[in-house]
Amino acid sequence: MIITKGFLLIVFISALLLASICIQKGNIPTVKASVQQGDLVISGNTVYTIEGRFDINGSIIVEENATLIFKNAVLNFTQAYAFQHNITLKNPAHGHPRLLVENVLDSSNRAYEMWFYGNSSVSISNFTTAAARLYMWNSSFASISNSAMYYIYPMHYSLVNMSNSVLSGEIIGTSNSRTYIYNSTINKLWYYYGNPRVWLVNSTSNIYDIRNQSEVYVCWYLNVHVRDSISQNVPSANATALYPNATVAESKLTDASGWAKLTLMEKMKNATGDYPVGNYTVLATYGVYNNTATLNMTGNQELTLALGFVIPEFPSFLIPPLFMIATLLAVIAYRKKRIDNK
Repeated sequence: MIITKGFLLIVFISALLLASICIQKGNIPTVKASVQQGDLVISGNTVYTIEGRFDINGSIIVEENATLIFKNAVLNFTQAYAFQHNITLKNPAHGHPRLLVENVLDSSNRAYEMWFYGNSSVSISNFTTAAARLYMWNSSFASISNSAMYYIYPMHYSLVNMSNSVLSGEIIGTSNSRTYIYNSTINKLWYYYGNPRVWLVNSTSNIYDIRNQSEVYVCWYLNVHVRDSISQNVPSANATALYPNATVAESKLTDASGWAKLTLMEKMKNATGDYPVGNYTVLATYGVYNNTATLNMTGNQELTLALGFVIPEFPSFLIPPLFMIATLLAVIAYRKKRIDNK
């Protein structure tokens, strides 16, 4: 499936980000509420936490291997005019600068920019802002979830992962950036020069503006339910979706309730038009039993496939572990009998 490698990369980078924060050593000051006059500069290995209301008449700069954490906070840039101040992560040294935003309301009444350079990273969860513009550069990484944002600019080999969020402005992608968007809505998707790519999974945009070599992959969820001939759920059945050329798009085992969720592409969009995948063949198999159906992924769908057998009380996938347990008990009983006979 076209999204799998990107998704695994995102999970891997997110794990590294969290792990690096947990093991980072250095000063860990916490500011509960304050007014900052002038720039706030955080560097070295410092982990700096801000909670409560934070008013700042200046810029925020995070450098080297430092981490800035906004948590359960209200952020307010007191600017005389738009873009007077900014948040900038730059100059990595012996690590990379990080920004974590969790449960934060941005009350700034004028727009400001957030710049991410030099392999820096940002993790955003439950952030509401109409003022912040995110600019991602130089292989930087952003993870955004459950947030209401305005503008995001993935550029220059940056990676953005956004889920369960609303973007009321634009995503503007350029220069080999990669963007993965899950379960979200966007006002305008604008991808132009370079070779940027964006994956929309169960996500929509009101306006598409796709230029030059840009590509957008529109994907949806297919929930496959596998049942036996008397409508019992079949766990550990294999649910596989095949492209029209019979190559595998994605394959998963059903869970204990007989369901498997596949992520399948409806179409690719570029500057010349839309290119639909066409009909998928969906195959359910369990041992020697199988059933198929065809469908076109024009949105999220559910599919039920019935197999021509009655699932046994102990399904086949339980036989090997049950056999191992029985063998182990037999060995224990045999050894005990030998000891008793001595």
